Amino acid sequence: MDEKGLDIKLNPDRRVMVSVTTTLEELAKALKTGRLVIDLNEADVASAGPGALTAIEVRRICGQYGAESFAANLLWEIAQAGDAGITSTALKEVLGLESSQRLAGVFSGLGKTLERLVPGRKGRFLARQWLTESAEYLYRMPAEVRATVLGHYG
Repeated sequence: MDEKGLDIKLNPDRRVMVSVTTTLEELAKALKTGRLVIDLNEADVASAGPGALTAIEVRRICGQYGAESFAANLLWEIAQAGDAGITSTALKEVLGLESSQRLAGVFSGLGKTLERLVPGRKGRFLARQWLTESAEYLYRMPAEVRATVLGHYG
């Protein structure tokens, strides 16, 4: 494995599931020492490099959603937010969603599409960071992905 990542999911029963992708060397060290250290600041940022998505892959993902679909609008709003990103509360507001469950449903569908089209690299399309103080997620896209999403839907 040459890519490291972190995926955090809140289940309906309010349990949190954390999936970690790391190198074999780091896993062996963690097993030996009995300690695994995760730097959340680094794990939440998808960037160019090995495993980065191509513009063709991003356009293929965007092509799965019609221009007026919730998923397309979600992608557009996240891309429009730029480097600063957008919170889940702001996304619900701008998309006119009254419940977090509806937003989670759109993200669930998007996650399935990403796993089908770019297996193991969904973090290269969309980064999610938990904001402890406001108890919500912040969503961001890497610059290259943002530009392609905006070009596709714009």
